[in-house]
Amino acid sequence: MLVDGDRPSSFIAQQLGRKSSSVARALRSLERRGLVETTSTGKTRYRIFTLTDKARSNLTREKLSPRIEQIDILPVEEAIGTLAATQFSLSSQLAITAESINGFLREVFKASRANSIEGAVRLILDAGGKRIRPYLVLESCQAVGGNAMNALPVAAASELLHTSTLIHDDIIDENEWRRGVRTVHAKWGVPTALLAGDFAFSKAIEVLCGGYKEIEDSKALRVANIFAHAMSDMAEGQILDAAMGNIEREPEEYEYFLIAKLKVSSLFRACASAGAIVGGGSDQEVKALANYGENLGIAFKVIDDCLWLEADERLLGKPVGYDIMEGKKTLPIIHALKFLPQEERQILLNMLGNKRAATDEIRRAISVIMGARSIEYSRKKAMRYGKKAIESLDKLPETPSRENLKFLLALVFGRVF
Repeated sequence: MLVDGDRPSSFIAQQLGRKSSSVARALRSLERRGLVETTSTGKTRYRIFTLTDKARSNLTREKLSPRIEQIDILPVEEAIGTLAATQFSLSSQLAITAESINGFLREVFKASRANSIEGAVRLILDAGGKRIRPYLVLESCQAVGGNAMNALPVAAASELLHTSTLIHDDIIDENEWRRGVRTVHAKWGVPTALLAGDFAFSKAIEVLCGGYKEIEDSKALRVANIFAHAMSDMAEGQILDAAMGNIEREPEEYEYFLIAKLKVSSLFRACASAGAIVGGGSDQEVKALANYGENLGIAFKVIDDCLWLEADERLLGKPVGYDIMEGKKTLPIIHALKFLPQEERQILLNMLGNKRAATDEIRRAISVIMGARSIEYSRKKAMRYGKKAIESLDKLPETPSRENLKFLLALVFGRVF
């Protein structure tokens, strides 16, 4: 693929449907991950990007979806373009989902008398986000033959529950920024933030149990129970995560994956199974989609932890290496501590939890982690969970929504922020 400086060729621009700066950042991220390589064309400003053998091998070996399996036999331009088109198509669907959810929530908030609390919740909702969880509800509903409109209240509730956890997590982690905007507690103070999180949670329960004609009472009760269990799991996961950051010994991988399952994956699992229930899925279909959501959520968490070490911080909204400064024991860090030589291991240990660390010190620590190939190792682990998710979907009938759920994995693995 020929790129004019930081401006993509017209072919790739059309495939992505995005601004050239976004394309350039994505290409640089792929280059850092060893999936594309660049060749200068001499004194001109043009560069040539091509898929590496590693990328071709992954595309052929992992077989994430029927569409992606065929990419490797295409010319390089078509290969990257097809991947881009897949991601753009999913991004468009997620944008449509977001608009549907936002419209529903506007009605939910219409009767609110606490404008400041509502505004605090809207701060997070309006800050963006991919709306993956409500999308998961809607597509799971359709994957078992249901009508997505019937699942819209559940999808909206899932986003409110997610928003509630984000507000409270930001207080716990003392984050001042999220998605490029000030966090609720940083803007309005901790008391308002606590109440805003509680407000979002209570509104979610109200929506789930509010007697919407789209949801049968028996299904609504079952769905509410699923989300209640998920929220309990998330609270336990948050407690375990905080405890793991304070222990003197180095945590084991199984502890990390337990926390990932509780803190992140439980809500993905709930969204997928709730959508299947509303859609009238059989017990086998509900179980298959629950397993899909669980494995998708774990893969999402692992990729997320990798991005905190390698993504563009302008897209992250926080400094790259933030997890290191916070002392988070993520999978790349756990792996690096286990396999690094003593001298380099000490460099990383000195930076863990050091909130006053200079930028160049954090970059050095990230370099050490990359030298241990810990990010590559973590992505391979995530891929295993991605394959498990695909295997769960294979138990469902062939539908466009089943394929969309497969493509959702491509979006998760292709994230640059």
